[in-house]
Amino acid sequence: MNESDATVPAHYASATRTLLRYAVVMLFVGLLAGVAFQESSKKLDYTVVGAGARLEAVLGLALVHGHVLLTGG
Repeated sequence: MNESDATVPAHYASATRTLLRYAVVMLFVGLLAGVAFQESSKKLDYTVVGAGARLEAVLGLALVHGHVLLTGG
């Protein structure tokens, strides 16, 4: 690119805006899933259901939290 043509093409700007919006939304969803995971793991006690059932109950939220943050953020 020479100095007189320093503008970004419209499709680059549009793609960048779309990807940034997607990343912000996915970061928000991932953080909400993390909060839900933390709160549900605090509420579910080992003495009530046992370790295996507790793990099965909260594992889905932990996986959602991690995968959303990795793919979207």
